[in-house]
Amino acid sequence: MSIPIRKIMVPTDGSPGSVRAARWAADLAASIDAGLLLVHVAPLGVARVDAEHAATGVAPPTMSPSDVVDLVITDTLAKLGEVSVPIEQIHAYGDPAKEIVYQAGYLGVDLIVMGSRGLSPFKELLIGSISDKVARHARVPVTIVR
Repeated sequence: MSIPIRKIMVPTDGSPGSVRAARWAADLAASIDAGLLLVHVAPLGVARVDAEHAATGVAPPTMSPSDVVDLVITDTLAKLGEVSVPIEQIHAYGDPAKEIVYQAGYLGVDLIVMGSRGLSPFKELLIGSISDKVARHARVPVTIVR
């Protein structure tokens, strides 16, 4: 039995590991004619600050949290360079592992490809890595790129 892969999700935080995972996923997507979704999940604190700025109508002093979220995706796309598959961008707020698993189900992805390490290795040692949590809880296959 073969299961077609039509949508590949790549969670990204702008780290070198997530960019490697995105490159690997883009190459795979091109070879099997699949679509690619880049997902960035900002922690809840960022969402709270973003909502406060929206409610008050006062612009943040430098860059809004939503601009930072956009910057992560834009930076990843720039580092990827030219790819021959369509790329959809998804922005979400919440616990990264839970939100990645939720978005994968909600968006109907067939495969999650992610880096083994993000931007905060010390934090991951304390609470468990996001990639490990996603691999344990996702209902679709997860490929971890080293």
